[in-house]
Amino acid sequence: MRDLVRGQTVAGLFVNAVREFADRPALRAAGGEVTWSYAEYGRQAARVAAALRGLGVGPGDRVSLLMRNCPEFHAIDMGTLLLRATPTSMYYSSAPEQIRYLVEQVESRVVVADGPATLERLIAARPYGGLPEHVIVLDDPQGSAGAEVLRYADLLGADALDLDAAAAAVCPEDIATIIFTSGTTRPAKGARHSHAGMRAMVESLFMALGPDFRHKRLASYLPMAHIAERGNTLYLPLRAGHEVTTVGDVTALAQALPAVRPQYLFGPPRIWEKLWAGIQHVRACAEVEPTVAELLATVSLDAVEIAVTAAAAMPPTVLDGYWELGLRLADGYGMTECGPGALDVRAPRVGTVGRVLPGTRIRLAEDGEIELDSAAMFAGYLNGPERTAEVFTPDGWLRTGDVGSLDADGYLTLVDRKKDLIITAGGKNIAPTQIESLLVRHPLVSSAVAIGEARRYICALIVLDPLNVGPWAAARGAAPDPVRLAENPDLLAELQAHVDAVNAELSRVEQVKRFAVLPGFWMPDSEELTPTMKVRRRVVTAKYDSLIETLYV
Repeated sequence: MRDLVRGQTVAGLFVNAVREFADRPALRAAGGEVTWSYAEYGRQAARVAAALRGLGVGPGDRVSLLMRNCPEFHAIDMGTLLLRATPTSMYYSSAPEQIRYLVEQVESRVVVADGPATLERLIAARPYGGLPEHVIVLDDPQGSAGAEVLRYADLLGADALDLDAAAAAVCPEDIATIIFTSGTTRPAKGARHSHAGMRAMVESLFMALGPDFRHKRLASYLPMAHIAERGNTLYLPLRAGHEVTTVGDVTALAQALPAVRPQYLFGPPRIWEKLWAGIQHVRACAEVEPTVAELLATVSLDAVEIAVTAAAAMPPTVLDGYWELGLRLADGYGMTECGPGALDVRAPRVGTVGRVLPGTRIRLAEDGEIELDSAAMFAGYLNGPERTAEVFTPDGWLRTGDVGSLDADGYLTLVDRKKDLIITAGGKNIAPTQIESLLVRHPLVSSAVAIGEARRYICALIVLDPLNVGPWAAARGAAPDPVRLAENPDLLAELQAHVDAVNAELSRVEQVKRFAVLPGFWMPDSEELTPTMKVRRRVVTAKYDSLIETLYV
């Protein structure tokens, strides 16, 4: 793979796409009037590049984007690359203190906000110690931004850069983006990715999906601060000529899907769970069982040719349900540090995360830890040479921190995070993910966290599902308030019966002896969940320490 993409850059890939797919649709805004062809995409990026150059942005500089998904995001990102500068995205929901940390780490010369609300958080994050030098706002309908804030539209009057000349000046070792880890530990680490690495990642995905999988409809709705979204809806379309509809908020995906009718859809398990809940609702309300085509059409999945999930465990009932409808949802595996590592969309196998992707090698350490070698490997953590050295083995393989197994056919199965393994007071090693995946099978359970480190037995914290507890409560004349429901005897009895059924599938030492229902819902990118809905275990155990102690009295 390294030989295949040698000398190539993302900037070069972009210019080739503008030329090859010129008249084809490239970007659309969900619910809006904006539709760009690839040729217009190129013109927009060239004007952005000229504007940023006028602000003094050049090779090695960094531009941060605090924006929802929109066509302009793509133009700013590509325009920045054309200057040999580095675009980096912040999670849209970031609080002021998080914004301050990221801007200071990146040393951003320019930050682009997409509107007044985002701009307010950006301004609240000051002082930066002189950074950024320029703040740009994309949309300022009331003219409320101060004079020191630049308007995006006003910057686009400069003569456009020559795309071919600009792309030719970009070097494979230049840093194409910095992706901050959004996992279960903080502070976040900035993974620096070169053009060469990102170009390898694109080629790996392109080969995995199939060389004939071109000109498809995609929805871009997850944060671009996540490497999976960048790979799937920012970079990959440049290779395959896909049409991307940008959705500004993950909560608006369901409303946007009818207009998109995606042919390729990637999403974390929670997205697929929500869509599955919609299918189940249609089934429950129908007098006659709908056909498979009708059920998929109700949630606009009837055109999907390839469906992929990753980032967390998928409830088996949901996964099995999609397969029964003929939608072979494939689970994949990857890391912020190297992009996707395993995926098989042509022959997915339930319970696994697929087989190794082109350009990647996988091996297991003696303790079962997954180690990766990839052509898409990151170029080290920002300001963190010591932390970079810690994640590599002496012979240069990435230590993932995940425990897994490989079968005879090369399919990878995840067991758990190495650091998340519970060692009980009796010295037993227990994988919490297995327990939690069984607990979230119940429609009333959104998240579950197994507890038991240095304890005599396993307990669990259960979080209610906001989509399903409302109808459950209404059918019983109960208030849908999660605080009251956490103490509702009927709900507790139903969950106890579910826990008993789960325990029947577990060994004695894995069984959940006691559980507590938390009085609230967890949202993506909250204290408890990452933007891709992984549990921040350390935060949870610290925040609910007093409650956990009551389970061991």
